[in-house]
Amino acid sequence: MTGIAETIAARYSCRTFDGRPLASGERSRVEELIAGPHDAPFGSRIRFVLLEAAAAGGAGAARLGTYGIIRGAPCFLAGAVSDGPGAREDFAFALERIVLALTGMGLGTCWLGGTYRRGGFADRMSLKDGETLPAVTPVGHPAARPSLMDAVFRAGARSSRRRTWEELFGCSREEAGPWAPCLEAVRLGPSATNGQPWRIAKEPGLSVFHLGLAGPAAMRSVQRLDAGIAMCHFALVAAELGLSGAWAAPGASNGAHPSLLPAGTAHVASWFPA
Repeated sequence: MTGIAETIAARYSCRTFDGRPLASGERSRVEELIAGPHDAPFGSRIRFVLLEAAAAGGAGAARLGTYGIIRGAPCFLAGAVSDGPGAREDFAFALERIVLALTGMGLGTCWLGGTYRRGGFADRMSLKDGETLPAVTPVGHPAARPSLMDAVFRAGARSSRRRTWEELFGCSREEAGPWAPCLEAVRLGPSATNGQPWRIAKEPGLSVFHLGLAGPAAMRSVQRLDAGIAMCHFALVAAELGLSGAWAAPGASNGAHPSLLPAGTAHVASWFPA
């Protein structure tokens, strides 16, 4: 059985699908994954809906408003979260956990945060007052061969080039000790345009980690999804390794020092051992 760290490493953004519908067993499993309730670090209310692409009028993904970026996907997974502190981080945490489960099933997915028309998806899932729809993902069987469009997007997002460990984390692999696989899982996480805005600082001599976002404040709304994905990767790998702990909001500092984060980094959450 493949471990979560291997699944994280294997996941990629799939934009071209072979058009086959989900098998009944696959659909049942997806429905189980999205049924909820969805536990997330900050306790937001989250719900997901599996939408048939063809139900929008017979032209598949184009009818659901992905600007032609997604081709051949039989379904889309859309989610909504109630507005509030940490809502986008919680949404991304919950959706990435589902995405990784779908990856383990051999299904393709692709985070879409801006390259889709929200109105059509919002109508199809009956978006409620006080809810936002931060992102969607196609769900289906990857095409046998990636399309030219896939290659263009991959090159544009620099998907094969990631920041080094030293750029992202304030400690060496040796200093991270048993937590090193958790940090590596964060490094491998998807992010908008592969910007990798997360930064993590470890408290010296303690199993306490502070997560922040680097870059201009204007990008924070998008980056908060990236932060939630990073938090999910860290937590899932920690659980698999038997390392107990949980993410806490910035106010729950417990005497820790988020100031260890690089200057200009916005503190998002801190991980404390249980």
